[in-house]
Amino acid sequence: MTAAKKPRVHHHLSREVIARAALDLVDREGADALSLRRTADSLGVGVMNLYTYVDDRDSVVSDVVALLLAEIELPEDPDIPWEEFVVTVGRSLRAMALRHPHAFPFVALAPYDEKPLVRYARRVERAFVQCGFPQELLSKIGSVLDAHGTGFLLLETQAAVARSAPQVRGPFDDEPDESALMSSLADPDAAFEEGMRTIITGFKVRNELPDAPSASGKKP
Repeated sequence: MTAAKKPRVHHHLSREVIARAALDLVDREGADALSLRRTADSLGVGVMNLYTYVDDRDSVVSDVVALLLAEIELPEDPDIPWEEFVVTVGRSLRAMALRHPHAFPFVALAPYDEKPLVRYARRVERAFVQCGFPQELLSKIGSVLDAHGTGFLLLETQAAVARSAPQVRGPFDDEPDESALMSSLADPDAAFEEGMRTIITGFKVRNELPDAPSASGKKP
């Protein structure tokens, strides 16, 4: 009697390797291209080999989100004013989104109660508190900043995707199909940053928070 053939072991595979292959696929071809079969093909293995590491497409998407969130750099200086902490993290978030415009909707739509976002939120909260921000106000400012960042970057990344795609115009289309709001912004860099600083200023006023000290230790 012939012994059952054992599945081939691919030592180069891991959850991270699979996630990076999936992200590369999305960056090249868009989110709709992501499937376990396409990811397996890009790695040169059979699709069944992936199931040793992931359960389904959703688990791969979750791992892709974790990779993207890991690209967001947090300031290492514990003495940085929390206002500049917000702006610095916002810039890094936007840089990540613009590097991966096809994949950013995965981050924007990721469940708040699942591991990638939970871990990222805890990481940000710890650093935020070290900067002197009141812990009891974290969720309050976090929701406002998230609304601004996610909304702005969804529009900006989808406008970038639309610009990079072949334009197919229907008989009733007067203009190419892309975000009119984002294409009308002369300086999206300045608009994004102005949004963050407006939120910071308004939040400080509404919650009676003091201004950050200047480099000399005195209020500006």
